[in-house]
Amino acid sequence: MNPSEVALVTGAGSGIGKATAKMFADRGYGVVAVDLTPESLAWTAGEPDPSRYVTIAGSVTSESVNKEAVAAAVESFGRLDVSILNAGITGSRPWNEDGAIDALRRILDVNVVGVAIGINEAAAVMKKQGGGVILPTCSTSGLRGDPGSWAYNASKAAVINLVRAAALDLGPFGIRINGVAPGPTETGLTVR
Repeated sequence: MNPSEVALVTGAGSGIGKATAKMFADRGYGVVAVDLTPESLAWTAGEPDPSRYVTIAGSVTSESVNKEAVAAAVESFGRLDVSILNAGITGSRPWNEDGAIDALRRILDVNVVGVAIGINEAAAVMKKQGGGVILPTCSTSGLRGDPGSWAYNASKAAVINLVRAAALDLGPFGIRINGVAPGPTETGLTVR
């Protein structure tokens, strides 16, 4: 299969990421769906046209997983047009509680470092092909503080500014980067 456009979606195992991956496939895109486990991506086999999907299991905090996902787009579909960097976690712990700083580090690693790695890997291919679109998922929580969510809020504020800086750096190469900041959305992540 050789679709005219190709999207990579992280966090594609559930919630916003899964819905986004399905939307792109329904619109004729080839989709590289990335999530932590093969089981979380098994839904792609039951789709009307499973040949539209390539699945990659692993953590967005891994440079090798990000490289593998971008390479899969190019090897399977010939290019990478859109990279949706949606994978993220919550899990802020109360201030002064044991494990609060460890939770902060984990949240920053997934939500900020994972996005930075994703931008870096997608941009390498997009520069060569003359452009593309990178859309990290930010959050309205990055624009204000929420009680009990200080680590998550800080991570999403960092992503917003990462997007702004990356847009300035990569815009001259034809790479458009915008953050998508959904408000509260009923997904498995928010229900937990």
